[in-house]
Amino acid sequence: MARGRVRGAAPEAARRRVPHARVARRGAAAVSSQAVTTSRLLPFVHHVLVNGAAGVIVVPRREAQVVMAFTVTDRKIVAIDVLSGPERLARLDLSGVLD
Repeated sequence: MARGRVRGAAPEAARRRVPHARVARRGAAAVSSQAVTTSRLLPFVHHVLVNGAAGVIVVPRREAQVVMAFTVTDRKIVAIDVLSGPERLARLDLSGVLD
């Protein structure tokens, strides 16, 4: 996992839904507001590596709901890729996270 502190979202930050990679939100305020909105899920967040990059998986009730991968440049988040949906998450190897 990446070490050090992230300063927040870059002004041009984008949150994309995978696999279509369409931009769902753009800009630091929009991307950051999503994080605040989902803060109630913090007890269920686990830090993971997603293709070698910093990420999180949200696992309430022992069932994965969402995986997020963060692209960080100069200690700022420039993109968040979001993978959700039971069919997509079922294809992932989540052993070790759900055990």
